[in-house]
Amino acid sequence: MLHIVGSLMLAVAATSDVAPDVPQGQPDILVKTRQPVEVGVNQLDQWVMVDSQGLEIALPTRGIRFARSAAIAKAADLELARTIGLDRWLRVELADDVDATALRGLLAAMPQVEHAEVDVYGGLAGGFDDVDDPSFSQQWGLLNTGQVVQGVAGVPGADANILASWELSTGGDPIVIATLDSGAYAHQDLVGRVVAGWNVPQESSNTTDTCISHGTSVAGIIAANTNNSTGMAGICWTAQIMPIVVVDPCNGYESWVADGLIWAVDNGADLVNMSLQYEDGIQYLYDAVVYADSLDVPMISATGNYDSDISYPGKWAETIAVGATMNTDLRWSGSNAGLEIDLVAPGYNVYSTKLVSSYGFVTGTSFSCPAVAAVVAMMRAHDSSISSSDLRDIINSTARDIGLSGYDQWTGWGCLDAGAALETVLSMTVDGDLNGDGSVNGADITIIFSYWGECPSDCPADINGDGSVDGADLTILLSHWTF
Repeated sequence: MLHIVGSLMLAVAATSDVAPDVPQGQPDILVKTRQPVEVGVNQLDQWVMVDSQGLEIALPTRGIRFARSAAIAKAADLELARTIGLDRWLRVELADDVDATALRGLLAAMPQVEHAEVDVYGGLAGGFDDVDDPSFSQQWGLLNTGQVVQGVAGVPGADANILASWELSTGGDPIVIATLDSGAYAHQDLVGRVVAGWNVPQESSNTTDTCISHGTSVAGIIAANTNNSTGMAGICWTAQIMPIVVVDPCNGYESWVADGLIWAVDNGADLVNMSLQYEDGIQYLYDAVVYADSLDVPMISATGNYDSDISYPGKWAETIAVGATMNTDLRWSGSNAGLEIDLVAPGYNVYSTKLVSSYGFVTGTSFSCPAVAAVVAMMRAHDSSISSSDLRDIINSTARDIGLSGYDQWTGWGCLDAGAALETVLSMTVDGDLNGDGSVNGADITIIFSYWGECPSDCPADINGDGSVDGADLTILLSHWTF
């Protein structure tokens, strides 16, 4: 026999077990049912939903501390609220030791539930334009408000939309980015961000910058410590820089680049930045590029600074070739162009790290290239299974068109849009991720078994769509197991 729900809610609310709505602790789960229900506790002390016919539907037996209607009492226009379905929302509060994501999956799998989601805690918009790095306002490529940089007034919004990406992710699991360059100084803003690398010309582990801070500036754009009350902000907050010296001091043989690329891939680089320009591409270097590509290591390359054809290695299709823009949302005049270009990114008067404690402005496709590398690292950090070719497609398809409509040989697919790229990656689903938490794990198996057997056409556990949940669906799920 079911207790009257209204009385139950008053009784439960009077106990000491009901916590007020506070931002700490477990987030609530919001559940939208397929038809209006009431919620309460039956005589067995189980949380249940009760439909209009009096049918009692048990909720998961553990983990729910309190449940109530979420919205209908707050809606002034009840007819409109019912049309939208606001009268079908429930708010479920959880015990402290419960995995909110797993419980959400169990609730979402119930036939009576249309949708279930973990509540999200946030705040006022604009938090990331208040990072405490003192020179952040100079970094127009991250946030262009129209500020004057080096005497040039910018165009608001003419940036790489980095702040929008930070709202989604500031890096995730550490990604090792090999910078095939001139090395890196032990800069104050790169503390903890540099791992062991290699000096190809010297055949040594000495990776101190050999060329007027070129490699140090590249590293800073990618990975300078952010929100540390010092200097500037790096784009990927968790990236690790693997400096590979391939010049002596500022120029070098293409074979050195090839050797450095092979060394980086063989020693754990997840991604490679090549802020380099060569007029000819030797076969040995191309073979090294093919080697890295075959191992699914993304390579981001500069287009070059001669206002000419695309330079190597960026000319090869296996790389993502990046040109440079100015704070006025125009292509920088020195940025090489051609049909091999993928996209452009801020590269004119870009602020970055120099020497061991200095900062300054640098210009060139060498410095637009690492902005793309940092965003690709953030994408890979979220989902390591995304292939290099798919990463390229996402970066290009989400770019903000700034030149001629569509693709053109001067700006490619447009300017890097980090926010759109990250949003695309986060929205991608994997076969077997039945509860939408980004992983395929035990919670998804629980959902599989809760639907085992014949299943209706909208059954969330019928992965292969054959009308039943069986061993074939379980096999697909296990093939995508991530946690």
